[in-house]
Order: sequence, then C-alpha cells, then structure tokens
Amino acid sequence: MVLFMDRLERIVIPPTSTQVTDEAICYLEPSVYASRQVRVAGAGRERCLPDYLIERNNFPCFTLELVVGGRGKLVLDGESHQLLPGHIFLYGPGMPVMIRTDPTAPMLKYFIEFFGNAKKIFHSGILAPGEIRRISEMDHLAGLCEQLIAAGRKNLPNRQAVCAAYLNLILIKTTEVAAQVPQLSVQLHDHVERCRHFIERNCSEIHNLETLGQAVHLDRSYICRIFKQFKLPSPHRYIDTCRMNRAVELLLSSTSSIKSVAATVGYLDSLHFSRNFRRRFNCSPSDFRSAYSSRRLSRASPATID
Repeated sequence: MVLFMDRLERIVIPPTSTQVTDEAICYLEPSVYASRQVRVAGAGRERCLPDYLIERNNFPCFTLELVVGGRGKLVLDGESHQLLPGHIFLYGPGMPVMIRTDPTAPMLKYFIEFFGNAKKIFHSGILAPGEIRRISEMDHLAGLCEQLIAAGRKNLPNRQAVCAAYLNLILIKTTEVAAQVPQLSVQLHDHVERCRHFIERNCSEIHNLETLGQAVHLDRSYICRIFKQFKLPSPHRYIDTCRMNRAVELLLSSTSSIKSVAATVGYLDSLHFSRNFRRRFNCSPSDFRSAYSSRRLSRASPATID
C-alpha cells in the first residue's frame, strides 16, 4: 500500500458514484499528487439508491466511510462485514473493496477521500486502512463530517488546512471502539441505540446510570446487559468516552481553560479530568492542545510537491 507518493505524476481521481441521491459533496483536489502534507481530495454525504454497488481495486485515495443509516454489506481486503449505523471503515490504494446497500434499507453515509504523507495521521490506535470499527459517537462524527463538507465548499484560501484538521479530529475519535454488533433482535437494537443517542447528546449531564435509565425509560441493570450483548463498552465507560471526545473537540477548537473544558464535559474535578485524559491519550490536556496547534500551523503552510 502506498502511504506517500514519491513521484511527480498526477493520478486523476475517478468520479463519485451516480447510484446515490440527496448528495452534499465538496471537491478540493481533482487528482492525487506527491505531497508532504495530508490533503483532503473530497468529501460528501450520500443516500444510496437501492441498486448501489461499488467495486474498487485500486482507488488512488485513502477513503474513510461512516454509515449513519440503513444497512449494507462490505467486503474489505477479502473479508466480509455487515454494515450498520455507527460502522466506520477505511481503505487505501491497492486495497480491493466492495460496498453494497441493502435495497430494503438503503444506507445513508459519509465519505472522505484524502492522500499524501499518511504516516503523519495514522497514529497508534487510530483506524487504519483495512479496518472496520463500531464508533461510540456516531452523531458527533456525522456533525464533524458535515462541518468538513461545509468548510470544503467555501472558496477560502485556508479551506484545505481546515478540512485536514477536521479529518484528523474524526480519526482521533475512532480510538474508542466496540466489536462488530452481533445479530440480535430489532427491539434490543432499538433500545441500545436509544441509550447511545441519549448519551452522545447529553453525556455531560449524566451523573449516574439512574439518570440515564430514567431518561430512556429502561432499568439500569437492563442497560448494562444490552450493552454487553452488543459488545459495547460498559455504560460508564461509554459516557466517559463521549465526555473525552467532547473534551478533545473543545481543546482543538477553543481557547477555554482546562478547568473550563473539564466542567463543560461534566467533570467537577479538573484534576480527575486530567488524570482520565492522560490515561486515555497518554498526554495531558495542555500538551495535547500544544501538539495539535503545532501541527495545525504546519498544515497551514503551502504544501510541498516533491
């Protein structure tokens, strides 16, 4: 697999599928070329038509896809997977992929195509080419995808740097995952999705499982049981994951103090927040913010073509 192109030749990026509707797409680069920076080529939101079928053997870009509705099937690098809302996957140059929607429940999904020196973005724990995961904050990631698309559609000189920053944040949020969801009843699926969506929208206000149970009208022990059946993290860990992901977003997009960020995401004790953050990301919140700011300044400079 090619992580970094070392030749000057440009490879034209094939057009997106025509088997979709309700599109919202931005195009930033018409072709792949040698770049020391990660470049977003294009991104979009699309609802698959019932006959949607994509087969690619050597697409020139890395492509990240997030399913937020419907069902489908994925064959990635020779392995078959069921696609459900919350699944996110990544493939790259030289990697065969087949994506088919279920015609009875057409998928709604996002995609981001990018290229360049991917070694700068594929850190330890980040979703890697050839992987599929079930992410814990589907709604937040969908929101970030929407913001990336909106930024890419604006004719501003820094839109590439902004889109690359959103891509980096989306990949960071793939570090907390769960195994693929087993085939369980529709009712159980609806119950666990109700819990997940409430946690993702209200994690900073959930102080215990009783609060969650009352909000979604389910018993706390039942909530723990269905999370385990779907091989999700425990509800406590799920809540903490959502809080940490919100914290990452605030650290990267605001100048608020660490104490203020901790309070915003639901931590009364900023020291407890900092300890949990270090345990999760192997660095303090302030060091994380400083490191990202340095990378963002580097990305904002003109890309180098070798």
